[in-house]
Amino acid sequence: MKFVHLTSKEFEIMKIFWQYDRPLTAAEIIHLSKEKTWSYNSLYPLLNKLLKKQFIKVVGNIRTVKAPSRIFAANISLLEYSNMQFQSIFTDSNKKMNIGNMLSYFCNHSQNSDALMKEIEEWIEEH
Repeated sequence: MKFVHLTSKEFEIMKIFWQYDRPLTAAEIIHLSKEKTWSYNSLYPLLNKLLKKQFIKVVGNIRTVKAPSRIFAANISLLEYSNMQFQSIFTDSNKKMNIGNMLSYFCNHSQNSDALMKEIEEWIEEH
């Protein structure tokens, strides 16, 4: 899948799907939002954009007190999205990024760089 950029608001919604790992209604997304700043009027256009980008899908409908509601589910996992980002960065010849730069950054900005280095070493041995 080709890398598709998400806006910060779209990414916030996707983080809710990834964190709870289950289908959600718009009301549940609003309720589960950490900042609770979403309204239905601001959420639905974002959900429609995520549907168009194929990051979420409609998996059903439910009748609520006020009106019928669609049930949405993530169509792409956080791992798949991360892999798309990395692939985009490392295959773009205009970007000056390589594995060494990336690992150096993670090691220098990690809370526990020794544990990270051990994990990297184990991964290299396995692959």
